[in-house]
Amino acid sequence: MANRQKGADRVVTDRLTANRRQLGAMLRRLREEGGKTLEDAAAHLECSPAKVSRIETGQVAVRPIDVREMLSLYEVSSARSAALLALVRQSREKKGWWKAYAEVIAEGYEFFISLEDEASVICDYQPFLVPGLLQTESYMSAVMEAYKVPPALAAQRIALREQRQSILAGDAPPQLRVVIEEQVLQRPVGDSWVMREQLRRLLEMGTRPGISIQVISVDVGLHPAEGRAFVMLGFPDPSEPKIVYLEHLNESHLLDDVDRTADYERVFSSLQSMALSLKESASLIERMSAG
Repeated sequence: MANRQKGADRVVTDRLTANRRQLGAMLRRLREEGGKTLEDAAAHLECSPAKVSRIETGQVAVRPIDVREMLSLYEVSSARSAALLALVRQSREKKGWWKAYAEVIAEGYEFFISLEDEASVICDYQPFLVPGLLQTESYMSAVMEAYKVPPALAAQRIALREQRQSILAGDAPPQLRVVIEEQVLQRPVGDSWVMREQLRRLLEMGTRPGISIQVISVDVGLHPAEGRAFVMLGFPDPSEPKIVYLEHLNESHLLDDVDRTADYERVFSSLQSMALSLKESASLIERMSAG
């Protein structure tokens, strides 16, 4: 038993050390991108350049207040700052589960995952596919196959997506508000069995507290979102700005400017208004799952 506990403690220690190193590397990259030297950072923090160097190499833990000061000096956006501060907390705790998937996480996507893990409200509009947090494993596999993702890489990405889904089953899950186009339900992904299973998953998830799923009928014409997917995250602290995540073919963006995110908030509210009600949406999904 003692040996097993020592082994577990060693795993946690290794994970926290890895987290600190990754955080330090990010801080070094942001410092360099901001055109600042070790001496600049040290002067701002009122410490020695050696201490800043140890932070950047992961040799020592860093306090959130120091990270805030560093990010302010480097003129890092509030979206990235929020993600980095989440990583600071994880570097001091037993968090950061996605580190195990570092090889399959695209640059910048880790920021989104860390923010998603902290969010209290997730608003997700999808015009083409079922949102990742609601996908079945079979549906994920069919998507990966359609995108020509190599099997080994696909398996890792599926595992990552399933791990992300675990936030909906936690002790304090975020509210999940989903709006999808009816075409998402009609578009074949995999065979008919895969689609029926996926539709039943939507029905089951829609009955859970804190999860709402609405469908925009094909009868609705053009609307403000114009078929462009986005995810908007809200946080427990009302003073913390909402974050909008946009994903494109070869890149992704995090928006944190209050004026721009307010536009997305208005658009999402508009989409909810024009979509079928929760009951009507569930009835439509049920009919299609039986077809």
